[in-house]
Amino acid sequence: MIGFAHRGGMAHWQANTLAAFVNAKAMGATAVETDAWLTKDGVVVLDHDGVVRRGWHHVAIANLTRAELPPHIPTLAEYYALLGTELDVSNDVKDAEAAQAVIAAAANAGGTALSRLWLADSAIERLEKLRPLSAAVHLVYSPTAPDWHRLRAAVPRLMDRLNSAGVEVLNLKESDANPGVVAAVHHAGGKVFGWNVHTQRSAQRLVAMGVDGIYSNDVNILKGALSAPANQLSPV
Repeated sequence: MIGFAHRGGMAHWQANTLAAFVNAKAMGATAVETDAWLTKDGVVVLDHDGVVRRGWHHVAIANLTRAELPPHIPTLAEYYALLGTELDVSNDVKDAEAAQAVIAAAANAGGTALSRLWLADSAIERLEKLRPLSAAVHLVYSPTAPDWHRLRAAVPRLMDRLNSAGVEVLNLKESDANPGVVAAVHHAGGKVFGWNVHTQRSAQRLVAMGVDGIYSNDVNILKGALSAPANQLSPV
């Protein structure tokens, strides 16, 4: 079971900053979630929206160099230099061009960085293209709401597609997860993560189902859920 501090635990600190990641680790988080973008000069940086304010305008990070970005936006290399490779990192690759650079940054960090890297995307086709880049990284399919509405009636068929693409994880919104889906995914050899976990009750519900990871803005929710004995919780 992995508990990811979403955007470094944005309930406590400014999201996707080095301070957030450092403090999340100090609070006891064993994993973090972040978002990757590629700058104009090819540097992987961590930010949610991929745009920065320049005067009255918003400019895409892809159109700016690393030196032109606000100082609170870190690079992935800076993250690894400061925190090392002890934490699992779930990286929502918002910029498809950044994926290869994310893998390269993890490889350069050495240690267990690659084997602790989880790359998430809402398109199976894009994830499938990442598998040849590294056998060590983990691939996470996060379906959009319309896609999940279409796919949820045929989870075994979905898992056949994910397995053939080398994708290990089905990442669902907390309210979409249920014991039947979790059991079907596990039966097919996959894992299930749950996101949008904002309360201790919802976290414990997912833990009781046997999910393999949860994402929360609040590190205290993660710690509470992960310390609760699953056999004392109800999956309903």
